[in-house]
Amino acid sequence: MPSLIVFFDADVLLAGSASTTGAAHLLLSLSELGIIQGISSVHALQEAHRNLTRKIPDALPEFDELIRQAVVVHPNPEDLYPYQDFAHPKDVPILAAAVSLGARWLVTFNLKDFYQPPQIVVVNPGQAVRKIRESLLQAGEFMGQNDFQ
Repeated sequence: MPSLIVFFDADVLLAGSASTTGAAHLLLSLSELGIIQGISSVHALQEAHRNLTRKIPDALPEFDELIRQAVVVHPNPEDLYPYQDFAHPKDVPILAAAVSLGARWLVTFNLKDFYQPPQIVVVNPGQAVRKIRESLLQAGEFMGQNDFQ
C-alpha cells in the first residue's frame, strides 16, 4: 500500500482524463500503478463529471476508466466548519474531504482558492510530480541505486 495519500481536486481529474500528457495524467497513472494512493470525494467527482460533460464529452470514457482504476472516491464529510477560513467557499468541501481522509497533499490547479490550510499541503500537479520524483531519487540513493540520475 502506498504511503503517500494524494487528494485530487475536480480540475485535476478533468485534466488528467482529457489529455494523456501532462502532470495531472501522470499523477493518475502513478495512482493506478500503486506508487501513490489517489483519493477524491463525491463532490469533486461530480464537479469533474459535470464539467467534462459540458466541455469535453469525448473524454468521459477515459474519465470513467481512470476513476475506476486510479482513484478511491469517498463521500463528503459533513463537518465543514473547521475549514471555512482556509478555502474559497466553493472549495471548503474539497478541503474538508482531503483533510478528513488523511491526504498529505491536495492537488489542484486552483492554488489561490486555498489559504494555507493546516494539516495538508496544497500543490499543483507539476509541483506534485517534482516532489514525487525527488522522493523516488532519494529512495534510490538510499538503496544504493544511483542509476536513476
